[in-house]
Amino acid sequence: GWLMGCRRLARDYELLPETSETFIYLAMIRIMV
Repeated sequence: GWLMGCRRLARDYELLPETSETFIYLAMIRIMV
């Protein structure tokens, strides 16, 4: 649920796969903190 929500925010940045992965990685950190 939260992962898909973050991906929605990153939709505009999905032009670069690396950026998309980084965005998800940062989102995971936010959940853990």
